[in-house]
Amino acid sequence: QNNIFSFEHKYSKKYRAEELKIEGVDSPGGILCREQDILITDSENDILVEADYDGNVLRTIGKTGNGPLEFLRPGDVTAYNDKIYIIDQKNYRVQVLDADLNYLDEIETRIVDQNDPDFVFEHIAVNEDGIYLNGFSFFHDHVYLYQSEGDPVIIGKNFVGPLFNYDNKIYAANTATKVYNKEKDTIGYRNGLDNYLLQVDDKKKDLELEYDLMPTLDPTSFVIDQENIIVLSPSHSSLFAFDKDGNYRYTLALIKEMQGERFSKLSV
Repeated sequence: QNNIFSFEHKYSKKYRAEELKIEGVDSPGGILCREQDILITDSENDILVEADYDGNVLRTIGKTGNGPLEFLRPGDVTAYNDKIYIIDQKNYRVQVLDADLNYLDEIETRIVDQNDPDFVFEHIAVNEDGIYLNGFSFFHDHVYLYQSEGDPVIIGKNFVGPLFNYDNKIYAANTATKVYNKEKDTIGYRNGLDNYLLQVDDKKKDLELEYDLMPTLDPTSFVIDQENIIVLSPSHSSLFAFDKDGNYRYTLALIKEMQGERFSKLSV
């Protein structure tokens, strides 16, 4: 059953929404805001675009292929310790670049399973312990931790959603909920149900509940700072701020064009 609840937007005067059109980007797969620029992956054109905060393209990096700085459907992107990490989805790897966007390394992330041959990772976060990845799948709905050596550590179960590193801890928020349909005897993922902020515990290999969030958010991306949990919710076409107990504080922006988008991303 879907959640039914009363909700009224409260708007903050501290923020305003502006739209930037980045020429040459047809299908954004990930975004990373740095002090001096914005990095956007384009999953359709297999490139990484560097732009300034006026929307001007500074340079375009990469091309279609499987070599260094070549991509097949690049997706989510993040940074840690002056390195850039990009999910190179259909090459089944994460490419690692330095701060000047030079190629450094790559980590293979292919999971071979005839039950889910098209599975790719969609979300990434990185800390000192390694690279954390998640993607939509009925068979691989875990968080995978890739370290320098060995097989990935498999963490939690029945989870799909974005990841974020805050204070060297990895947090997760569920985009959908795995449910069992007794009448049809089927299992599937549904939107419009409860949402949670979870902490990824690689020692216990589990996801620990931090806070209940507002139901029906179905977040595709979130960030955490000292005051807020900022959640991007395409189902509400909104950008929300919650306090550290998971309580709604205010709405930063309404973005009507975002409704129904699966891969909307957020960066600060």
